[in-house]
Amino acid sequence: MDKNRDDMADERAAFEAWASKCGYDLERHPSNAERYWEFHTNSTWTAWQAARASSPNAAVPNDAPSTTRSTYEYRDTGALESGDMQ
Repeated sequence: MDKNRDDMADERAAFEAWASKCGYDLERHPSNAERYWEFHTNSTWTAWQAARASSPNAAVPNDAPSTTRSTYEYRDTGALESGDMQ
């Protein structure tokens, strides 16, 4: 494995550790293992990569908020409770 692949594997492992704590579905897409089956997980992974590429030394806070609850709450009720998303 070359350095770029090692770095990508490390980034994905960091993302999946964080995403798992936040309740994201980490099932991979059956026809493309680079993607996640669930839209929100895949979009969050794409955003994660973009953020890390723009600031590669940025640390991911241990208490980073999850947007999963807010997303589903909005879909179910059409409204967000204050403080769910910042």
